Formats: sequence, structure tokens, C-alpha cells
Amino acid sequence: MGRRGFESLAASLAAKLLVLLLLLLSSTVNGFVFQLRSGTSRCFQLEVPSGLDMRMVYKADDAYGDFLDVSLTGADGQPLYNELGKSSGAFLERITNGGELSLCFVSRQGAQSAKATRNVLLVIQLGADAKDYRSLATKGKMRPMEVQMRMMEDTVQEVHNEFIYFRAREAEMRSTNEHMTSMVMWMSIGLIILFGVCWYLQMRHLKRYFKKKRMID
Repeated sequence: MGRRGFESLAASLAAKLLVLLLLLLSSTVNGFVFQLRSGTSRCFQLEVPSGLDMRMVYKADDAYGDFLDVSLTGADGQPLYNELGKSSGAFLERITNGGELSLCFVSRQGAQSAKATRNVLLVIQLGADAKDYRSLATKGKMRPMEVQMRMMEDTVQEVHNEFIYFRAREAEMRSTNEHMTSMVMWMSIGLIILFGVCWYLQMRHLKRYFKKKRMID
């Protein structure tokens, strides 16, 4: 194998590794089981960048006399999902206004509640994992290679969106930090001036007092 052939092979391997890395970065799957007692609630905070697809699936054990209420609130305070009295459900939507989302589960007691503790399975998928590419391929009559290209295109776009989002968040946090630092500095200067004025007035008062008592000239 010549030098050019080796360089071509190395470039091809580097490109494949880059695509694999992008896929790993953008495909986020979080699934876990938690316990929810009767008459209690459990909330989670999720940070989701703008322009990212989000899929949420949950399934709770049956609990006699209890009802499960689930709500998902966006970063702007607007409700994205609200389901009352169902032990299972699913949510799939593109998050247009990214930020911290609030997901809450409430085990609401009924009149004949057994006051039991139930297990809740929660699966959250972000990015490419939230899309059903099989269904997309069937509807669009796409070939396997076209599906792979679509996945790679979506992955690159999602990584780009995440980069822009977190860069904006970093700039916002830096601006907030600089503002707080400036406020602390001006407050410190104000306190020093205030203490100086108080010290001057106190010394002036003591001087007048001692003069009045003829203790000093």
C-alpha cells in the first residue's frame, strides 16, 4: 500500500470515527424506575436545548384507589403535556423553546385508596433516539442508505443546535456573573462611603461634646 492509499484509508477511518462520535453525543437515552408513594409527588428538572426532539414514555404499576397525574411544563411556564388519572402515557414533540423543563408525577388518592407505593418506569429520549426512523422509512419509501444519511444529517443538525444553545447559556451565565460582580463592587464602595460618613459624623459629634464639657480646646 502506497503513501496515498494509507492517507486515504486514515482519512476514511477518521471520518467514520467522527460520525460515530457525533451519534454518541447527540443520542441521549435516560430510563429509570422510581417509587411514588400514595398522596405524594415527584418532580424532575430537565434541560433540553431548543430544536431538539423529545420523547417521554412512562408506565406505573397499578395502585388500587389511586390515580396518576403527569404534567410537563416548558421553560416559559407553558404546559407541554398534561395527563390525569392514567397509569401510562407518551409524549413526543420538538422543543422549540429550550431551557429547564419541569416534569411532575402526582399519585392522587381516591376515596378507597389502598395507600400503596408504586413503581414508575420513565424513559426519556432526546435527539435521534426520539425519532422513529423505521416508520419514516416506510412512509417515505426510503432505502436503508437514505435512512442512514437522514440519521447522519439529523445528528449533525442536532449537535449544531446543542452547541449554539450551550454557547448562548454560557454567555448568559457569564453576563449574569459579571453583573453580580459589578453589583457587589458598587455595594462595597457604597458601604465604605457610608462607614466613612458615619465615622466623620461620630467624630464631629464627639468633638462638639468634649468642647461643650471643656475637656478639649
